[in-house]
Amino acid sequence: MQSGELNAKSYLFAQLSKKALTECEASEKLAKKGFSREETSKAITIAKDYGYINDLNYCKNYFLSRSSLKGFYKIKQELIQRGVPSEVILLSYQDSEINEKSAVKNLAEKFLKNKESDPKIKEKLFRHLAGKGFGFEVINETINNMF
Repeated sequence: MQSGELNAKSYLFAQLSKKALTECEASEKLAKKGFSREETSKAITIAKDYGYINDLNYCKNYFLSRSSLKGFYKIKQELIQRGVPSEVILLSYQDSEINEKSAVKNLAEKFLKNKESDPKIKEKLFRHLAGKGFGFEVINETINNMF
């Protein structure tokens, strides 16, 4: 292994020791640091072989940590911005056991807490939950059960 490749690998492993990264994020960090494509590619391959970079596991953990505050669509958009392919996102979501209905109910109750009875409160609640990335069906079902 040449010194450039060794430096790229060392830098990447140092970054991964601080925070989990997607393959795209790791590639961007190495490119920003000035490593060549070849050095970047080899460093990422080594990290993937060790299991330090795994987009599927990253997505599963991301869904689990954020599913109580955000819906599928919002989380999916954040993961796409991090460079994760849509297929990997869908696969990880299907594997995870996330209950969006309970998250929507909790957020709706929190939103309605200490709010005055307003004729437009249902609309406001719907927009609030939609902005959090939850789907129409889940929101509509939850609101209809609450009112």
